[in-house]
Amino acid sequence: GDGLLRISYTSTNSYPGLQWSAARRIDAKRDRVAVSCAAPNSCVAVDSAGRAMTYDGRWSKPAPVVTGGFAAISCPSRTFCVAVGSAPSAAILSAPLIAVDNHGTWSSSSGPEPGTQEVLTGVSCVSSTFCVAAGTYLQNGSPGTTAFVQTFDGHSWTVIENEPLTGYASGDTMQGVSCSSTAFCTAVGTAGDRSDIGGLVDVDAGGSWTGTQISDDRTANFTEGGGLNAVGCPVVNSCVAAGVEGEVYSYDGHGWTVAVGDPESAITAISCPDASTCLAVDGAGNALIDQTGNWEVARSIDPGHSLRSVSCPTTRFCLSVDTAGRAVIGKR
Repeated sequence: GDGLLRISYTSTNSYPGLQWSAARRIDAKRDRVAVSCAAPNSCVAVDSAGRAMTYDGRWSKPAPVVTGGFAAISCPSRTFCVAVGSAPSAAILSAPLIAVDNHGTWSSSSGPEPGTQEVLTGVSCVSSTFCVAAGTYLQNGSPGTTAFVQTFDGHSWTVIENEPLTGYASGDTMQGVSCSSTAFCTAVGTAGDRSDIGGLVDVDAGGSWTGTQISDDRTANFTEGGGLNAVGCPVVNSCVAAGVEGEVYSYDGHGWTVAVGDPESAITAISCPDASTCLAVDGAGNALIDQTGNWEVARSIDPGHSLRSVSCPTTRFCLSVDTAGRAVIGKR
């Protein structure tokens, strides 16, 4: 597997400490949606058809922004967001897509690597002058894909050129990224080398990226390897990453350890509003919450659907969207 309109909060679905609304359709075309909330009732969602919609207690209608499809969005403030994805190109199969929302006005640009088949799948912004985007590209003539990250300084994007990080033509892919400050980011994906398929993690501490591979070595419920779909880093040297096999890992600045697992489905997104709380959603419509290191059992908040993205700006408000253009809100 993979993993909000005016809403009346009458649902009996209470988890975990949040009252979750019934799922409501926000995208009539039922496209995949990603969301980011700078604050409760201040959210922006984008979809795989290149449209955007805002939530301030009510949802706006989807409005076209770009030709192409968005995969991720990050809003560090109420007035600034960056969305990334890919767009069709006449010269190559896909081109990188970056769109910036500044005070409600969208502008778009391509990535800094011309001539590559590139897909951006994750983005994290600390402010309007610092963002990191993660993705995968295929250089013309190369035998395999390369994972990469690129940074934004408020004016332009720069690819981080680092052979150990990218693993040129290794088959590696990047899926998500999270930055807690301008000096600490973590990007996750899949190590695709045929001899070492597994979770791929790259950590940027003070401008120096280092890569590693992690995998779940338990035998019950989970398969070794797989890859990582999502990561959340609420503070420096503290991250939670989740994988294709439903595994969850925690990082303390020194190393990664298996924290918990979701045998129901792949975990698709994580949001950590503070250092002691993270909420994850999965491809079966479930949510899991971690409070002070104790993960709760996965419970359904969107039955029968695959949740795609989640954003919790505080511990009292979370918004999650699924692959059918529907959204649920949790409030405390």
